[in-house]
Amino acid sequence: MFFFFAASLANGEICTPFKVHLGTVLPRAPEIKTPATLPPDWELSISEKIGKVQTQNEFPKLYQTWLQRHPRDLTEQQRFQWLSCLLYYVSIDTDKDGIPDWSAINDHQPAKILFPQDPDQDGDGILNVLDAEPLNPTNKASRLASAEVPLHLKINYRKRPETSLLQQQLYKEFHILAIDHTDEHSPVVLRELLYLLRKGFTKNFVSSLHTIKYIYAFASHDPTRNIASYHLQAQALSVAGMSSYRKAQLNLQEKIDLLAALSHEIGHAVIFEKLSTEDLAQASYKFSGWKNIQNSDLKDSFFSKVFFEPFATIAGNNMVSQYAMSNRHEWFAESLAASVLNDLGQSGLLPKNWKSSLIKRASFDSGYWVDYTRISDDFRGWFRTLLKK
Repeated sequence: MFFFFAASLANGEICTPFKVHLGTVLPRAPEIKTPATLPPDWELSISEKIGKVQTQNEFPKLYQTWLQRHPRDLTEQQRFQWLSCLLYYVSIDTDKDGIPDWSAINDHQPAKILFPQDPDQDGDGILNVLDAEPLNPTNKASRLASAEVPLHLKINYRKRPETSLLQQQLYKEFHILAIDHTDEHSPVVLRELLYLLRKGFTKNFVSSLHTIKYIYAFASHDPTRNIASYHLQAQALSVAGMSSYRKAQLNLQEKIDLLAALSHEIGHAVIFEKLSTEDLAQASYKFSGWKNIQNSDLKDSFFSKVFFEPFATIAGNNMVSQYAMSNRHEWFAESLAASVLNDLGQSGLLPKNWKSSLIKRASFDSGYWVDYTRISDDFRGWFRTLLKK
C-alpha cells in the first residue's frame, strides 16, 4: 500500500499532528470558530498564507489539485476548519530556526495527518523520534550511544523478551527502530522482517535506504490485505502488530503473505531512492507493456499523474497480481516482491512447497488474484542488478 498514513482521525478531527512516539507531547489544539457566513475568497486567502511559510510554497497548488479531485469530500465549513488548523500548525516554530515544526503537506497532498517538518523541533540536537520530549530542549536524557535503542522507545525485556531482542537486533544491524504505536509490535512480524532484510537484500543496500528508519506497529493493519504500508515523509513502514499476529508461529501461506507485504513496501522506498522517473517509465514499458511515457509528461516527479493511471483490463507480461495493475508504483512494488520471493525460494531459503503459496486465485476473470511466479528471469535479473546499487 502506497505511503499515506492510514490512521483514522480521532473524534472526527480533520487536522491532527502525528505523534512520532506515544510519549510525545503535542501543542495545544487550535480553537477555530467558523463564521456563519464565510468571507469571499477565504479559501484562496488561507491556502496562500500557508504557501508563504518557508518549505510550504507548493501548498496552494497541491490544495487546488486536491479540491478539483475531491469537490464533495468536505463541506465548505469543514474545509475552513481544516485550512485554519493547518495554518495554525505551520506557524509554530519552537526553536525559531525558520523551519516550521509541522508540514501542511503529507506525501505530496494537503495533510490531514501532519508530520513534523523540522526533524529537531526543539533544536537540542536530538531527532524528534529519538527525543523523549521533542518540544523540550532542556531534556538531555535521550543522548545515548548510536547503537542503543533510546530508553523511551525500548521494549521491556522482562515483559516481551523476544520482541525486545528483535528490536535491538534490527537497530544494531540496520539502524531501523521498531516503535510501538497504536499497537504493540508482534515478534512474529519483526522476526520475518529481520529474516527478509538479512536474506532478501544485502546489508549495504538496506542501510542505504534513508526513507526506512522506523517501523511503527499500527492497530489499523490486518493480516490479510492490509498488512503494512510505506510512508515516505515519515521515513517509515507501518505494520500489523499483536492485535493481528498473536500466535508464536506462522504457517507457510501466512509467512509468504507477510514476506510479500514487507518486500512490497520496501519496493516503494526503492522507487524514490534508487530510480529516476525515466527508470520507472522505461522499466514498466519494457517489462510489462505499460503505455510509453514521453519525457515531457514526467515533469521529474514520481507524483506525476501518468504514474497513477491503471493498466489495461487484461494483464500483460510480468503482471503478478491484480493490485499490480492499479498504477506503476504498485506494479513496481509487487514486481520487486515477486522477484525477492522467487530468489529466496530458489535459493532454498523458504520452506518446501513455497511455490504453490505464491499463487492465490490466479484467474484473470476473478475479483482478486496473485501469481508471483509470473515474473520472467530477465526481469528478476534486472532487479538483482538494481538491488546491488
